[in-house]
Amino acid sequence: MNRSNGIAYPTNGSSALEAQATVLSVHNGYRRSQNRRRSQDIEPEVLTLGQKVKAIAVIACVIAALAATLIFSDEAAARTYDVMFDGIAQQTITVHTGDSLWTIAEDHAPEGASVPDVVRWIEQANNLDSALIVSGQALIVPAE
Repeated sequence: MNRSNGIAYPTNGSSALEAQATVLSVHNGYRRSQNRRRSQDIEPEVLTLGQKVKAIAVIACVIAALAATLIFSDEAAARTYDVMFDGIAQQTITVHTGDSLWTIAEDHAPEGASVPDVVRWIEQANNLDSALIVSGQALIVPAE
């Protein structure tokens, strides 16, 4: 059987050629040569000691940069939170049926404060372990 351009031409005792389709494999811009070594014959590239040290240094720098970003952003957020609620006027309210910390925080949020920050402030001001509140409970909230 002779092959030419992916088509097999059987020549078993006949001079008449009949084209038969064969399997076509696409190698995205790569032409395989019979002279090249097969992929399983290629040994993996080994990094030198210098390349390993450089790779470890780059990874360490990336980790340090991420850690610094997280630490400094948390500190900045904490300073903003402390400044926003430092010396804020307070009032005591009574929880009614259907109230939640979220709805109370929405109703009593100082200008520029986010509702999650106000919820956290109410939890801290009232020494709450969770967001669970009950009807009739007295809560310290920011004054309007």
